[in-house]
Amino acid sequence: MKKKVGKRIQMLRMENNITQDQMADLLCISTSAYCKIEYGETDLTLTRIRRLAEIFNMSEQDLAMRLLSSSDSVLDTGAAKSQNNTLMIPSSLENLFADMITQNHEYRDMIAKHIARIDQSLEHIIERLHTLEGFHMKD
Repeated sequence: MKKKVGKRIQMLRMENNITQDQMADLLCISTSAYCKIEYGETDLTLTRIRRLAEIFNMSEQDLAMRLLSSSDSVLDTGAAKSQNNTLMIPSSLENLFADMITQNHEYRDMIAKHIARIDQSLEHIIERLHTLEGFHMKD
């Protein structure tokens, strides 16, 4: 599966007239690390999927559909549809979406905790400043 996904990324890259060196720069990784993605030797992270979607100017969902489609063609989005025109989403794609949603919730919760800690720290700093101002006023 990783090799198929890598091959589809390679096809999208070539369709967009982007070299491997350019793609590596856009992803902020080395060219050899990028080549491992195309050869299917490295798993894609959610961050890289998001960045690839930006580079290819498509939504993360569209990119995931193209990368995980059962069709051999990256461009054949119709192959993912059944005879009654209902979009059939592969379970691997559903799992990817579920992971993305879970990770987004985890990031949101983590950020909220960090903001709460910053607020507490600022309150403590402000209290200390008020204490110091009162101390200096007495002198």
